[in-house]
Amino acid sequence: MLRYGVSVKAEAGENTETIKLINWEEPTENDFAIAEEVTVCGNYTRRPDIVLYVNGIAVGVLELKNSRVSIGDGIRQSISNQQPEFNAPFFSTVQFIFAGNDSEGMQYGSIGTEEKYSFAGKRKSRTIHATS
Repeated sequence: MLRYGVSVKAEAGENTETIKLINWEEPTENDFAIAEEVTVCGNYTRRPDIVLYVNGIAVGVLELKNSRVSIGDGIRQSISNQQPEFNAPFFSTVQFIFAGNDSEGMQYGSIGTEEKYSFAGKRKSRTIHATS
C-alpha cells in the first residue's frame, strides 16, 4: 500500500486507477509531520510518545523513557501496543518502532520485531582538537 499505492474507482462502472500515497520519486512533495502524545483509541486507549507521519499516514512510533527506565520497557510497550487486543489497526501502516532513553540511547526495529532483534543506533564519536 505505501510503496505501490491503492486501487480505487471514482464511480461504479469506471476503471480503477492507482493512487500513490507517498511520492517516492519526489520526496519533497510529501507532507511530513511529528505529533506528541497521540491518543490511539481501540479496545484500550494508548498514547505513543511521538508519531511520525508522511502525508497523514503514521509510519513511525517512538517510545521515550527517562534514564531510570530501560529501553527494553519501551520496546515491550510498543510490542504490546501492536497486539490485536490493543491497537493493532493503528499500526497497520507503521514501518518503524523506536525506543530510547538518555542513558542507553536509541534502539529501533520494523513493525512486529521481537525485542531481541531490535537494533541499537550507533553514535559517531566526535573529537574536537584545539588549535593554536
